[in-house]
Amino acid sequence: MVWKKGTHPWNYGKCTSEDVKKKISEKLKIVGTGRGKTKESEELRKRKISATMKVKGGGYRKESGRGKHGWYKGFWCCSSWELAWVIYNLDHHIKFDQCKETFEYLYNGKTHKYKPDFIQNGKYIEIKGYLTNQFLSKVFQFKKQLVILTYKELEPIIGHVIHKYGRDYIKFYDGGCPSG
Repeated sequence: MVWKKGTHPWNYGKCTSEDVKKKISEKLKIVGTGRGKTKESEELRKRKISATMKVKGGGYRKESGRGKHGWYKGFWCCSSWELAWVIYNLDHHIKFDQCKETFEYLYNGKTHKYKPDFIQNGKYIEIKGYLTNQFLSKVFQFKKQLVILTYKELEPIIGHVIHKYGRDYIKFYDGGCPSG
């Protein structure tokens, strides 16, 4: 890490004994990884995760992912772009639904589940900030009509929402509502 000139980390100049360093290192090896301490306990951990995923059905789970997420007027949004899309469509009385269907696809020899974001006029809508090989694999195997919206397509929609409600429109998650 690079420090600004004249600043130091919180522990600058503090002395830690070799014994304490060794204890910290050993503790981090066990606690910090989330993995089992032994080969057997790691196998058990993997089996439990696998069993849980089979029961839950795989696919997207709420609270996962990188974007700012939350509920808005009964719609779950996984990112600020999805929220802008939902606000825009509601503002303009354009009908859409949250997608509830999941679809299977193969990637690297394994079966995965995919759930597009929304459905509008019989088309599945996917709002995507970045493309990965796995996502492209989903798209090529998807049998229904899929519309992928990237920033280029969403720019006027996001612009509308920012112009009308301000840059901090994510404040509308979980209760706060625009007055439009």
